[in-house]
Amino acid sequence: MNIGAYLRKVRKEKGWSLREAAERSGLSHSYIAAVEKGIHPTTKAPIKPSPDSLKAFAKAYNIDYEELLRLAGFLEETGDKQNVDVSRVKARAIELISELPDEDVEKIIWFLDKLGHERK
Repeated sequence: MNIGAYLRKVRKEKGWSLREAAERSGLSHSYIAAVEKGIHPTTKAPIKPSPDSLKAFAKAYNIDYEELLRLAGFLEETGDKQNVDVSRVKARAIELISELPDEDVEKIIWFLDKLGHERK
């Protein structure tokens, strides 16, 4: 199941309209509709919600943030317990990075790139 279909299913199970989901999440009803459809209404390009938007959905819908990150393609799905723990760390890293200013994110990317080159 993709992220849009999952979010629509949860919203419908709660009996919420798009406007009610928007009020609860702080996201616009048109954005929620676009995410549920998976396509940007004007460009017709695929739409992928940001980690911040996923956090808003998780909180408002009372669903697992990590699962939303997985469904949106930010984390890989694995059956291995060790990889699940790594996924939780990655989910937390994404959450923290999404709250930083762009300048700090660029520094983190530079550091990770440097770290990756040193390991090769």
